Amino acid sequence: MKNSFTPFLLIAGSLLLISGTIDLNELFNYADQPVPNYINKDNTPPNNELADGGATLGRVLFYDKNLSVNNTISCASCHQQEFAFGDTARVSVGVDGVTGRHSMRLINARFADEGRFFWDERANSLEVQTTMPIQDHVEMGFSGANGDPDLDSLIRKLEEIDYYQELFTFVYGSPQISEGRMRRALAQFVRSIQSYDSKYDEGRAMAGNNNAPFPNFTQQENLGKTLFSTPPQQGGAGCQGCHRAPEFDIDPNSRNNGVTGVLGDPMALDIEVTRSPSLRDVVNPNGFLNGPLMHNGAFNSLLSVVNHYDSIAIDTNNTNLDPRLRGAPGGPGGPPPMGQNLQLTEVEKEALVAFLRTLTGSDVYTNEKWSNPFDENGALTILPFCGDNNMTVLNVEICEGETFENYSQPGVYEDQFVNSFGCDSTRVLNLFVLPNTEEIVEAAFCEGEDYEGYDLPGTYIDEFVGSNGCDSVRILILDVLPVPSSVVTAEICDGEEYEGYFETGTYTDFFTAANGCDSIRVLALNVLPVDDPDCSPNATGDVLAEHELVIFPNPFNDYLNIHCECEVELKVEVYDVVGKKFKSVKLDFTNGSARLVTNNLLPGIYLMVGFDETGNKYFTRKLIKG
Repeated sequence: MKNSFTPFLLIAGSLLLISGTIDLNELFNYADQPVPNYINKDNTPPNNELADGGATLGRVLFYDKNLSVNNTISCASCHQQEFAFGDTARVSVGVDGVTGRHSMRLINARFADEGRFFWDERANSLEVQTTMPIQDHVEMGFSGANGDPDLDSLIRKLEEIDYYQELFTFVYGSPQISEGRMRRALAQFVRSIQSYDSKYDEGRAMAGNNNAPFPNFTQQENLGKTLFSTPPQQGGAGCQGCHRAPEFDIDPNSRNNGVTGVLGDPMALDIEVTRSPSLRDVVNPNGFLNGPLMHNGAFNSLLSVVNHYDSIAIDTNNTNLDPRLRGAPGGPGGPPPMGQNLQLTEVEKEALVAFLRTLTGSDVYTNEKWSNPFDENGALTILPFCGDNNMTVLNVEICEGETFENYSQPGVYEDQFVNSFGCDSTRVLNLFVLPNTEEIVEAAFCEGEDYEGYDLPGTYIDEFVGSNGCDSVRILILDVLPVPSSVVTAEICDGEEYEGYFETGTYTDFFTAANGCDSIRVLALNVLPVDDPDCSPNATGDVLAEHELVIFPNPFNDYLNIHCECEVELKVEVYDVVGKKFKSVKLDFTNGSARLVTNNLLPGIYLMVGFDETGNKYFTRKLIKG
């Protein structure tokens, strides 16, 4: 069942324009939007700068339900403009059920040091993130698994739509649709969504820095701002440590915040949530939340969030809690941190809430540039660009020695051409020439085998195609490992057996050596009579280094109890008679006794050796397992 959050949106003029028309001669300004001079963070990659045309294409893709398998879901279904591009539902609905986490708001996604996306940061960039929901079985359904069509099916579907033929040609110079082009356009549109017309921005411009009192703030709001930025050790709430003003982005090094619940499974734990959206526009201009908060929609008020951070208990199962939320340590030798306990007063809590409300703007909720471009019937008309300044940007990579339309050198070129609309146009070509690469491969194989047609050690040069698609050279340094042989001498007691042998004699085995090659082992086996001293099961009463060592039971099954009046911590190792190590563990004899778990040792003779912290042998004892 869908959990919903009831919004209260009373913005004047909030009926968003749905025109159903995009005029390529009058594009909205996405690339040169004003940004305050105190905003310095920007995760835009150099190969995908904001452009009006690219963001326009991204806007269409963002709102187009054709990007889902059943034409019912778009990106905007879960990221709605009227709620700061978030969702009022605690669990967003996809084409095949509900999603696993609450949809994150997209406000100011560009203005952050953090370049990874999703709550668990599984996408390395915004570009990568944009098509992952499209390829999710639950969200939009082009997964290529579970009976779903794959992304190539979506691309063929979009190629049949006229407005994409026009838009991709306008933006990229050709109608070809690819995942890379979709990613760049969607990322440009999302990065264009910004909100810097808040009460906070007005005050920040007046004050000149983040820490001074803002003249336009109430006393309560200025108190909240001070508490937000002041560390807990100095009487504040310490929010600034993770949510850095003035962008209010998340510190990329943050761990989880102690909210670890999983939607639909009260017993599960989600400790991988380490990202957060900007704190800007958590509420709308009327002060109401733009949907429930946290990855699982756990909180329905800002005060609930403040109360959570006011008191965070240590959960031993949460191994990924941010160290800044663990509370102060108890000092050397003292107790471990017990969790954050800010002890905020009710007045201070309300002040923090009041301050967070100042981070909300108004333009982003109603500006047509971020609105649905389709009409009420889902139709879209593109008015072609035919002006003198029609310009498209084309980024092309070629391999060294190749040419692209008569250009073979890196650089920026301007072409005059007639576009698909029949208009005289200009194309700016950004040409990158990738060098032919060289790779060194070191390989080893066993004597008598071969490696890709080579059976002698040496250095070989191969021609191959590198990962960048260019013809390249590989230098192969080839080593041939010889077939080794080893000699093993072993003793067992009469009536026992050693790897299938129980008679005195010399045996030759074929085995795989540590280098992975088929090898030969010569086994010299000596069977001792039952009454030989080495076959005695007694293993108690040794006096070593003036300390008594008592080991029992013997013969043993899965454990040994060891008593030593040595009051030290020893590294104890167990070997078989041919020197193969079966067990290595630190045992603490401070209390006189320790327990060595041996588990699945086969019957046989073993050596138990104790080493002190300097690596010197402390004792050696032969043990027999019956």
